[in-house]
Amino acid sequence: MKFTISLDSLDSDIVSFYESDKTDLIKDALYHGFKIVTSSKYALNIHNGESTHSDILQQLALTKQQNITNQKLWQQETLTKLEKQQFDFLEEKKLLQNNISELHQYQLISNQNLETAVSQKFQEQISKLEDKNDSLTQQILQTQEKERNHYQTLLQQEKLTIADLQSKLHERNSILSNSSKKGKEGEMRMLDTLNELFPEAEIFDTHKTSENGDFRLIINGIQILYENKNFESNNVPKRDIEKFRRDIEKSDCHGGIMCSENSGIANKSDFDIEIIGDTEKPVFFLTNTNTNIDKIKIAVSILVNILENKLDLHTNTLLDIKEQVKECDTMLSLYNSNKKHMEILNNNNETLVVSSRRIKFRLEKIITELTNQPEENTKKTKERCEYCSKSYIDLTKHYRTCKPKLELESVKNI
Repeated sequence: MKFTISLDSLDSDIVSFYESDKTDLIKDALYHGFKIVTSSKYALNIHNGESTHSDILQQLALTKQQNITNQKLWQQETLTKLEKQQFDFLEEKKLLQNNISELHQYQLISNQNLETAVSQKFQEQISKLEDKNDSLTQQILQTQEKERNHYQTLLQQEKLTIADLQSKLHERNSILSNSSKKGKEGEMRMLDTLNELFPEAEIFDTHKTSENGDFRLIINGIQILYENKNFESNNVPKRDIEKFRRDIEKSDCHGGIMCSENSGIANKSDFDIEIIGDTEKPVFFLTNTNTNIDKIKIAVSILVNILENKLDLHTNTLLDIKEQVKECDTMLSLYNSNKKHMEILNNNNETLVVSSRRIKFRLEKIITELTNQPEENTKKTKERCEYCSKSYIDLTKHYRTCKPKLELESVKNI
């Protein structure tokens, strides 16, 4: 059976295949396809390609043998290289071990030398510090001894002062134990107080004149009869108050003041005011004036203003004056309290400043002596006074003329 196939645009290999006389292959190609039949692995082509396959197998065998030979040569060369590398590695290892051993030995020697040098340096520093410590200890002991002598001198002076004060106190107590001496001493002290409080006034001692009180004060033409009582603990009795009232009525004074230095006044409060007689003379009663002598100045000032301005002293005015006087007294008490606290604070601050200077100057002196040469330390140097901050060669001698109050106070407290 013969086929005639007309195909356009086919591969030239396909056309040549089907135009050949290979009928068996053409049949198979019709059943299995052109590519399968023309494949070198197709069974029908094995016989045709035996020679080709034999050549290929022979080449493969030769290639295999060559590869085996090359592999053996490569293995031999590689083994030789590895043996050489191992030998070089062992040699380098021995060299490194020797270097490490030498380095370790060098390090041990260096550490020993460093420890020896450091130990020696520390020992030298310790010796220097011990010498400085001994020197400082000696200087501190000398300073302490000098200060001890200085304070003992001050303490001895204070003991003499205290003994003198005790003697005066004993003399005063003996005066106070005698009523007549006590009265005279109180009158003299009160006269001094009045002169100090009223330097612009005329003050007369009238205690020897009957019906004139103890003193008479004349301020701006205003005459004030002043009666002073000095009872230790008991209040001024009523009989003395009545006598004072009679003296005010009979005297030509414009007003009066009765003061009790250390006690109260019977039936009278502090700064109590009373209008006495037909002429309506104002009188103040003051208690415990020793604790606050400024009350005398306040009472006199108020009394002078009342009399100068001729105030109508009715009940409301008296009450208002009393309230104002009490307010002044309260303000004065607060002022004295604040003043006392401020004085204490100022004294404490001065003490702190002096102590700080003393420590600073002492440290500066020690540092100077340590930094100077031994021959320079023997020279007499000036020392600074912690009170006036000036320098003196003989500081102990300077203390005698400086006479710091704070130092004396501190010695008293000791």
